[in-house]
Amino acid sequence: MTGAVLRGVELIDCVLQDCELSGTTWEAATLRRVRFDRCRMTGFTAPELTAAHVRFEDCALVGAWLRMGRFDHCTFESCDLSESDLYGASLTASAALRCTLDRAEASAASLRDVALHGSTIEGVTGVPSVQDVLIGPEQIVSFSVPVLRAAGFRVTDEHDEPA
Repeated sequence: MTGAVLRGVELIDCVLQDCELSGTTWEAATLRRVRFDRCRMTGFTAPELTAAHVRFEDCALVGAWLRMGRFDHCTFESCDLSESDLYGASLTASAALRCTLDRAEASAASLRDVALHGSTIEGVTGVPSVQDVLIGPEQIVSFSVPVLRAAGFRVTDEHDEPA
């Protein structure tokens, strides 16, 4: 299905295994109780996706465009979401476990009751609305730097007096 453009895709109670979905566009798609295993989804585009009880495992979602998507009770496990676009996406009661989220765009995203154990967020841009996000103790330092930077904190050796 590489590069296919589909509108109104609706998948219910499906398993997609070892699929090639790179460059595919699914406009206004609805997914319920769907599982993606080891799928190659580089550049996958799914604007306004509605997903409930969906699982992505060992999937390559590099550069995926998931803008304004709604993810409820969804899990991304061991997925590469580097450089993905999550602008305005809403994740509720979901998880990104052992995922790479480096350089993702997260402006206006909403994360509520989301677990990020074992995931990385180096270079994430934008400031999402965050409530009840869970991380592991080994992630405190790597997560604090981007969060403090986004909040406007700067680290300097000394305070420079205004001239």
